[in-house]
Amino acid sequence: GEKKATPIADEDIDPSSDSEGEDDGMISFKENRQSNNKSKFFDNLNGDDSTVETKISESGEMSEMPRRGSSPAEAPGSPSSLDTPRPNPPSPSSSMQDAASQKKIEVVPRPRIPNNPYRKVMKAADKGQHAVRRDSKVSPATSNGPERQSASLPDVPPSYHSGVETLPDIPTANMNELQRLGIEHNMYKPPRFAPGPDPIVHRFDRGNHPPHARRSVPVDQVFSHPVKNMWKSKFRRFNHVQSEMANVLANSEDNVVISAPTGAGKTALFEMAMGRLLSSTGFSNTKKIVYLAPNKALCEERQADWSMRLRDIDSRIVVTTITGDSSKSSSMYADIASSHLILTTPEKLDSITRKWGEVFVLLASIKLVLIDEVHLIGEKERGSTLESLVSRLKSIQRAATARQLTADDLAGSSYKSANAEVVRSNMRTVAVSATLPNLGQLASFLDASEAFVFDQSYRPVPLKIYVQACGFVGSNRFLFDKSLNQHVPSILRKFSSGRPSLVFCHSKKECEILAEELTRSYAGNSSSTPSLLTFSNRTGTPALHRCLRKGIAYHHAGLDAADRRLVEEAFTSGSISCLCATSTLAMGVNLPSHLVIVKGTSCYRGAGIGNVDIDSGTLLQMIGRAGRPGFDSSGTAVIMTDTNSKTRYENLSQGLKVVESYLFEKNRLVE
Repeated sequence: GEKKATPIADEDIDPSSDSEGEDDGMISFKENRQSNNKSKFFDNLNGDDSTVETKISESGEMSEMPRRGSSPAEAPGSPSSLDTPRPNPPSPSSSMQDAASQKKIEVVPRPRIPNNPYRKVMKAADKGQHAVRRDSKVSPATSNGPERQSASLPDVPPSYHSGVETLPDIPTANMNELQRLGIEHNMYKPPRFAPGPDPIVHRFDRGNHPPHARRSVPVDQVFSHPVKNMWKSKFRRFNHVQSEMANVLANSEDNVVISAPTGAGKTALFEMAMGRLLSSTGFSNTKKIVYLAPNKALCEERQADWSMRLRDIDSRIVVTTITGDSSKSSSMYADIASSHLILTTPEKLDSITRKWGEVFVLLASIKLVLIDEVHLIGEKERGSTLESLVSRLKSIQRAATARQLTADDLAGSSYKSANAEVVRSNMRTVAVSATLPNLGQLASFLDASEAFVFDQSYRPVPLKIYVQACGFVGSNRFLFDKSLNQHVPSILRKFSSGRPSLVFCHSKKECEILAEELTRSYAGNSSSTPSLLTFSNRTGTPALHRCLRKGIAYHHAGLDAADRRLVEEAFTSGSISCLCATSTLAMGVNLPSHLVIVKGTSCYRGAGIGNVDIDSGTLLQMIGRAGRPGFDSSGTAVIMTDTNSKTRYENLSQGLKVVESYLFEKNRLVE
């Protein structure tokens, strides 16, 4: 029944911090100097091979006591017992009491956290199950020695001592939420693959759906009040693509994959699925909607648009954007819990859901996932993240339906407003994509029984694509890309017809250099209009000010938010004749133009990678910005490339290449 204390090295504990205490409630142990060479603390106190008796209180405080039967002069720690005399040694009792009044040593149990993801949270830890705390304050010394303050450790302490990294604020009560609900891994692990029926792929083209036979359905025929108010500021009738998908999206809970050209109104397809879910819940936030965008810029654009339009349905609807700017997990979880619609990127949601067992009930409340540009799953750099995220969301839903959860089970969970029936319900996935040759395989991966493909004839504005060869690359790719600037003015004069044009560059510096050159070679003789003077005077960036006075501008992530909004406003109003932008604008802010020029088909990715060709999905997004609905009868896109690559980009209109999985190398989505 004797309790043993763990030896603690002398560098962790100052011998002067020990104090004498009473015998009541003390546990003693004996330790021989020669039996353990690690006990240097006790060796330094003893001048000989005598046995030291140390007493530890039940509260964890240690005190040094002389061996029974020894005289006070032989007590360890006295000046006469030290091997090497020290100059002006202080009195043993006074030095020990002074040190005890300043420091306090606590021996507290180290908390055990299952599957602890945090590292280096304690700097002073012994080899046993105890950790030393030095920073606790001690009450003033009394005649019986300093009194130890009681300390209660939480399950997951926010910090252990000063100078130690603080753990993120996460719900401590839900560290084992899956285990608390009795959901084991074998209940939600992926089922063994078994070949099933292939998804049905519906194709819409000029042959089976000629333009004169296509229908346009009124909004109020599909949705009633107040959901129909979502489109009252946009249109009164759905276009041809939206009309074909209205019955599937508004009157069923099926997973759907849709392939349609840029500008065909794919955003409204997401809105139709959102309208069905919101109306089914009475506009409560018990069922969450997640929108996955390729980049942060598109999230911000959707946030501004949907926040305003969803307010026309119900003022209580909350739209939240969670991107890389968010830092604390607790704040992100709180935002998800209070929101109806969450806008994020695949990388951010992948980070949030890595430890989904801690907030299982909250993440199981996600019942509609909207994936924009799902063909990015075939990208080498980002595809594996999106693929693993979709697989994880499916596992969460399998776990949610593994057993019949009740209201008592959900009491005290990570989501206080959770409804047991909602948690057990199925999750719906709606994904849109560019044209893919293996869209059926992608639909099978997303558990969709149907896929819908619309050809280029469904674009509201027909698109003409030209590929211009600008010579051979030669031995220096950088010089070739730089030489492309001299061809841009002639292309603008040939195809723009005096209407707004958009030139995509592949770096921020390229945008600024080209814009400066165009002010001299393309708009050098043009005079500043009053509107251009107004816009140019609103910016504090000298380079942008000079360009705006000539009707030229540039747009990239290096500009501050105010300047980006200024450029977007000037381009939308028609004041700017040419805008130089990075590819972020292609998937972000919706700024269609009559002419789109892609300046070069390769970009520099760093010294370790070099120049790589831009992916076909991004290129399709760029040229898809050509053609302004309501302003142009057709749009024009010009791709500038080298002579050897001309044929490859001329066949771009046939669609993207086969999408394959990059989560495992050379592994197809469905074999």
